[in-house]
Amino acid sequence: MKKTINLLLLSVLFIHCDAHATRVSSMIKDEFSTLLNVTKRYFSHSYSKDDKIGIIGAGPSGVSSALFLSDKGYKNIKVFEKERELGGKCLTITKKDSMGITKNYELGAEYIPYHYYTVHDLCKRVNQETMESPRIKVIGQNGNFIEPLSSEKLYKLIPALYRYLKLTNKYIDIINTPHNVGLKNYPELTMSSRDIIEKYNLNPLKDLFLVKQFGYGDLDDFPALSLFRTVHRDVALRIIADKIPLANKFIKRPIASISMDGTQGLYKRIANLIKKSLPEEEVFFLNQNIKKIYKNGDSLNIESIDGDTNLQRTFVFDKLIFAVPPKELIHYKIFENQDEELIREIQYKKYFVGLLEVEKNKLPRSYFQNLMPKKIEPLQFTKRWVDSTVIARGYNFDVFQENDSKKIREDVEKEFSVFMKDRMSIGYNIIGDQNILWSTYYPHVALKAYQEGIFDQLEGLQGKNNMFYTGSFWSFECMEQAINHSKYLISKNF
Repeated sequence: MKKTINLLLLSVLFIHCDAHATRVSSMIKDEFSTLLNVTKRYFSHSYSKDDKIGIIGAGPSGVSSALFLSDKGYKNIKVFEKERELGGKCLTITKKDSMGITKNYELGAEYIPYHYYTVHDLCKRVNQETMESPRIKVIGQNGNFIEPLSSEKLYKLIPALYRYLKLTNKYIDIINTPHNVGLKNYPELTMSSRDIIEKYNLNPLKDLFLVKQFGYGDLDDFPALSLFRTVHRDVALRIIADKIPLANKFIKRPIASISMDGTQGLYKRIANLIKKSLPEEEVFFLNQNIKKIYKNGDSLNIESIDGDTNLQRTFVFDKLIFAVPPKELIHYKIFENQDEELIREIQYKKYFVGLLEVEKNKLPRSYFQNLMPKKIEPLQFTKRWVDSTVIARGYNFDVFQENDSKKIREDVEKEFSVFMKDRMSIGYNIIGDQNILWSTYYPHVALKAYQEGIFDQLEGLQGKNNMFYTGSFWSFECMEQAINHSKYLISKNF
């Protein structure tokens, strides 16, 4: 009987919120159209499909920018990447474990949640097979694993879910918008996540708010809008639907998916699609060391050295798109002083990801979240494959913020050993050559800068001297928002 009542309550909540979403969305459409109109800009440059377009950065934003340009009929496109492979923060490696099983593992972005509609569409377009991702489990104090939200009382959980869905419905158009222009007009969206959680009594949902675990920092410094983009309304509804057997028969897409070839494999497929759509000419230039970017009359020139051949070449373009962490933009010396000051306000978090091998059958396939990590404890583990003993660990960025000395690494590994032995009771071996410290992870600005409208000022850089900017910073640190910003940028300016 209790189970039936629970399902009934969840069903009512699901149906009510679905209807409520439609009503609220139409209510704010007129208001939000004003915001969109403010963001429209008119540039003096001409629009020609024969323009030579240079893209710097071959992560999700750069690769998708090239795709959207190609879709619009542009043929003269070149993409530059400093690494030997494209993909950016989508970094997939292949490893054989001690049992001889070879699988791929992620050292960067991995999950494709339900609401990543553009990413799912791209997977279909390039025939990238996906499968349901590991489910989230919370690491208990004694090292046991529990289901998220299972420790909360139902009479607290359902009202909190209702309040969260009502709140995110109210702002859904802004949440889905692939830029941050006009945010200063929405005080609730620029307050801290901690404050919004307390204001609407959302604490019963704390197991879903994996902000620190995803490497975004503390709730006190994380804007509410970013929280709503992390735990999207549609994902929350999908989680509810997952509890209703009848609904699961109609909703085929899981709460989250993974790419069978890894996320990097997805963007390599997209790159191959771009190459096929363009003339027989090199499109992607990897392992490039860009020495200089400068204006020469009406043209923009790039001087770059090929890391493989040591050949230095000069490329001439009509327009440039920068799809790199903003920190790298300063290196190119392309800004006037006041513009560079804006870019210097951008901050970063460091995030360490590494592989290790654990005892066989000690961990189920899951996405393990450490909700109360100590200073140098890991934030999360991911067991990607059922039959493999290799897992990825995501590490507390705080210990690497000041420096990345040998002593800090040794201290981290020492504490990690204690954590695995005393709390988890799991033996392991670190795979030392398979790790990465992302030094420009989660580019962001302080809450005060959000509230004062820094993104309105940054939008003024778009199109200046025929240079444009995209990437996760200009929207939010996730694949969906980054790609959608590129799509928005191309549709508005090319």
